[in-house]
Amino acid sequence: MYKIRDKIMSILGDYYKYFIIALSIFLFISVFKSFAHVKRAEERLDSARERVVNLESEKMRLQSELERSQSEEFIETQLRNQLNLAREGEIVIVLPDEEFLRSLAPEDEPENQGELVQIWKKWVILFF
Repeated sequence: MYKIRDKIMSILGDYYKYFIIALSIFLFISVFKSFAHVKRAEERLDSARERVVNLESEKMRLQSELERSQSEEFIETQLRNQLNLAREGEIVIVLPDEEFLRSLAPEDEPENQGELVQIWKKWVILFF
């Protein structure tokens, strides 16, 4: 054991201390990089966990929507609204769009229009 140490010491000579210092610095940098790598891995793991939680909530929402869409009530609503179908004995009434209905309705006249004219006339009479 001492022979190997003596051989290393004879080869390195005065540079033995510098070699140990360089090796210590190298190990310190390696440990620092490892800690930084572990920190980044923890951050990725946290973001992945958060994404899993979000996806699970989205999955629950979609499953409830699927169950609702498979119910007979939903299917009947879609048949009535989208395809204008009705049950036997019912009558389907299709109303025109809102813009067409507005064109058929009489235009509203402002209730205060008569009062505005009268006030205007009062000002003319007052000043002229």
